[in-house]
Amino acid sequence: MVGFKDLTELHNEWLLSFLFGLEDQTLLAHRGSFKTSDLSLAMALLAVWMSNHNIMFFRKTDTDVAEIVMQTSKILKSDVFQIMVEDIHGQQLKFIKDTYTELKTNLPTNIKGASQLLGLGIGTSITGKHADIVITDDIVNIKDRISRAEREHTKLQYQELQNIKNRSGRFINTGTPWHKEDAISMMPNVRRYDCYSTGLMTRQEIKNIRESMTDSLFAANYELKHIADKDAMFTNPQFTPDETKIYNGIAHIDASYGGADGTAFTIMKKIPGGFIGFGKRWNRHVDECLTDIAMLHEKYRAGTIWCEDNADKGYLRKELNKSQLPAKGYHESTNKYVKISSYLKKHWKNITWLEDTDPEYINEILDYTEHAEHDDSPDSAATDDEVLNEQKLGEFLEKHKQLISGRLQVLQDAYMTEYPIKYAKAKPEYKPDNRIAVNFAKYITDTMNGFFIGIPIKVTSEDETIAEYVELVDQYNDQDDNNAELAKQSSIFGFAYEMYYVDEDGRIGITFLSPMESFMIYDDSILARPRYFVRLYVDSDNVLHGSISDESKIWYFTQKGKISFDPEDKPHGFDGVPATEYQENDERMGLYEPVLTMINAYNKAISEKANDVDYFSDAYLKILGAKMLDEDLATIRDDRIINFDGDNDGKLVVEFLEKPSGDETQENLINRLEKLIFQISMVANISDENFGGASTSASGISLKYKLQAMSNLAKTKERKFTSGMNRRYKLIFSNPLSGMKKDDWVKLKYKFTMNFPANLLEESEIAGNLQGVTSKETAMSVLSIVDNVKEEMDRMEKEQDTEGQKKLLEQLERDEAILKKRLSTHYDLEARKLEKQIASYYSQYGEDNVIAYRTMMESLSAEDRTLLMEQIDEFVRKYPQHTNLVPVRESIYQLNRLEGLQYSIRMQMLEIGAWDEIKIQEYLERLAARGANSAMETLGFGKSFYSVDSDVVRALLSRGWADGSNFSADIWTNSRKLTNYLTTDLAQGIARGDTYQKLTTKLRERFSKVSRRDAYRLVYTEGTFIMAESTILPFEGDFESYRTVHAKDKKVCQICIDNAKETFRIKDRVAGTNFPAFHPWCRCTFEIVVEDWDLWMEDYIQKHQNADDAKMIKRRMDDA
Repeated sequence: MVGFKDLTELHNEWLLSFLFGLEDQTLLAHRGSFKTSDLSLAMALLAVWMSNHNIMFFRKTDTDVAEIVMQTSKILKSDVFQIMVEDIHGQQLKFIKDTYTELKTNLPTNIKGASQLLGLGIGTSITGKHADIVITDDIVNIKDRISRAEREHTKLQYQELQNIKNRSGRFINTGTPWHKEDAISMMPNVRRYDCYSTGLMTRQEIKNIRESMTDSLFAANYELKHIADKDAMFTNPQFTPDETKIYNGIAHIDASYGGADGTAFTIMKKIPGGFIGFGKRWNRHVDECLTDIAMLHEKYRAGTIWCEDNADKGYLRKELNKSQLPAKGYHESTNKYVKISSYLKKHWKNITWLEDTDPEYINEILDYTEHAEHDDSPDSAATDDEVLNEQKLGEFLEKHKQLISGRLQVLQDAYMTEYPIKYAKAKPEYKPDNRIAVNFAKYITDTMNGFFIGIPIKVTSEDETIAEYVELVDQYNDQDDNNAELAKQSSIFGFAYEMYYVDEDGRIGITFLSPMESFMIYDDSILARPRYFVRLYVDSDNVLHGSISDESKIWYFTQKGKISFDPEDKPHGFDGVPATEYQENDERMGLYEPVLTMINAYNKAISEKANDVDYFSDAYLKILGAKMLDEDLATIRDDRIINFDGDNDGKLVVEFLEKPSGDETQENLINRLEKLIFQISMVANISDENFGGASTSASGISLKYKLQAMSNLAKTKERKFTSGMNRRYKLIFSNPLSGMKKDDWVKLKYKFTMNFPANLLEESEIAGNLQGVTSKETAMSVLSIVDNVKEEMDRMEKEQDTEGQKKLLEQLERDEAILKKRLSTHYDLEARKLEKQIASYYSQYGEDNVIAYRTMMESLSAEDRTLLMEQIDEFVRKYPQHTNLVPVRESIYQLNRLEGLQYSIRMQMLEIGAWDEIKIQEYLERLAARGANSAMETLGFGKSFYSVDSDVVRALLSRGWADGSNFSADIWTNSRKLTNYLTTDLAQGIARGDTYQKLTTKLRERFSKVSRRDAYRLVYTEGTFIMAESTILPFEGDFESYRTVHAKDKKVCQICIDNAKETFRIKDRVAGTNFPAFHPWCRCTFEIVVEDWDLWMEDYIQKHQNADDAKMIKRRMDDA
């Protein structure tokens, strides 16, 4: 067949009507009735049987059309239709046009150019188009129900369709109704087939569908009604002429700020058995209604006017206050339909309206449905349930007062050892009257909470920014102590409160509150949403004051006879009521509340036991056989003596009276009560001598079994506490002052550690066994000795980092020491060579000759000195006694000997520089390889993965610092400096006539100390540079940023400290500016910075196509 196995005789009836009906027709059938499938089959048959007819098919949109046109095409292509076409037309069916919107076959004989079937959305232009058959399907939908504009548009489009029907053509309409004024109201010859009449659905199926959607949707789609019977929420309003009944009622404004909506004003007064109401509606902006509102407020002596401040930011409230009208704002959070269909519908029959109520106001309520265009009046009438007005607040305060006196005070007294036994009726003075109160309530509470929260809750997050902020907030508010008090209050009363605020320093504060001084008001929905939080306090004059917090603001009130609100309120900054209720359990039952009667019975029993002990201590003395004088018996009651004459035998009896002992019965009762108290409360009596036994020191496992009941109780409390903490941080993160994203609270994790007897050896073994099976964090969480796993891992990471860098630096310093020793040895050798050259010079030109030459010069006249300078031969002939000083003069003035010595020194210094360069470069090459491989080991690729060849090292050594210098330039600069020092010092020393010993001492100091220190400094500083540069090389390809880490030594300067505060790009590093070394003798290092590991891993995988490597690198970097 054609694939429609679900079509029935009813569908055949519809099909015949579609094919052979002569008049326009409208078929309204329920959803799921296969009417559209039947229609697509009809269009396929029309294309074959009436192939010369032109069909135009309309749905709501072009997209809606495509589905049906394609289904019609599929039917035509079926085997059944191929056979049918051959039988009727004697030819095979072929498609000339087959698209999502048009179908044309080879069957027509008189249609020129036009398609057999053309599908269009209802809004598409139809200018110039005509059709023999016009079909519409579901051109009316839920949009027509909600929007008048949509209804009018659809009706206009349907009217235009009347113009495209050819003479003798016809309309076929199918669909479901949505509104009493929609386009279906214009369609002719309507036939209705609702879900009850077609027989296509069972009663159970109808029931299931009804329960799955709103009544209005079910009515439109299945019952074919414009409005469901149940949607007629409001009927038969009641009225009264007595306006005095509404005096002191609460007012509300539903404001319009333009557009089609109106402004509604409501006054509602609660009276016994119901309400008195008044309403007025204007089709005007609220500003234009304020004068009328003021007049009505005065006429009916209304109280506070409530107005929503979500949209206008409190504008209307402020305007009302300017007009001296009492106004309060509130934050609207409830869906209007939910509010109207629940609260107003529930109370409608109990509301009596003043006869002066605006008819338009009442009519808008009576006409209200879920998708009503206007809801101002019913919304305003229903808002009485939204606001916490004076009357309602008074009712809540009274309920809270009753709760305190009837229950909370009793529980508080029990914890404070104020038991009924203390206030029992006094016994006669002569009877023992002990009042012993054994405070099981405090013991149970403190034991349970010591077990539950004795080890503080650990709050962690993988996001370090979030974790740091939460730690800051918790420390600022002493949250460990707050949590402990919350847990205690919850155990005492069954529930407790926590409140959030912004303090005078602009920081978020957290404080716990007892339910004796606060309460939360919830709505009556299934979700029980917090609506208001009320905190109470009494001043020194015994006047009650309080604060009320809703979802956006906080305001204050005073109850002195009647309740009065402060005129001003202020925003609290949190996205919701800034308080949380912590429950002990769903029933809000205190921990010792189920055993309180047993505790009272125990106190009574043990007090009576004490009375009996006193009684036996003061037993009566019985004296028989001797009559005592009256005056001796005056104090019989005090002395506890009973005297009788006795029998006639004259026997004297003196003994104490004893009453029957109930000691065993009393002990059994006391023991039974004690056992039941701990059994029913499910809290272990850990002070009992049988609790631990001999196994206490052997293992904590056996004790855990004994604490199982209390552990189960703690788990329930843990779940409740977790829920409360989720709300805590959700609210805190919603405050802009937190600097957190609103949803970041979901990244928090809470670790509750029950305070079991700890066996650290067992725990360490378990943690060790978990290594490699779970994450390090999970394994470490087993250890009760670790308070904060995240902090502990950070400390371990720092220790590992410090240890790794320490080892690297230790190796660096060992290599430096070896090189420095070689340099020192070499410099000592070169210094001795230099001394030998100077000694040779002095041996030839001794010290005495130099001094004699200077003495001679001082004694010569200017003329003779000139002669000595210019004509030495004449000078010798004139002064033959100075012939032996001629070589000294030649040495100084012709510099032949001294220049030779200086030249020799320069050659020696060149050799030293070359030797230094070779040895230091060899050292730096080894250092570079070690640094690079250390980095690759950190990344997880092994020690020998990365190779640094000599070309790379030479490139590093030649790389300029911030001042343009490099390793080689520094060596030769030092060499030239030393050469200049030596040659200058030598010349000046000789000219001064310094002795050999003085000159060599000076040169040795210059050579050994200054030049040696320059070499050492070069080794130290270049070593830091090469180590840092070679270590960062492996990171260049896949990482972008680094941060310097300054050394913790005396050489650290402010430059190093300041640079350590900033993050730099790897590609922008410059040694001496933003990368080590920053100065001579610098020992700073660096660390790689990754802001978003997830993004880094995506980039790495994209570049390398190796997710495993990315995961390994991240793990190694996390562990490093």
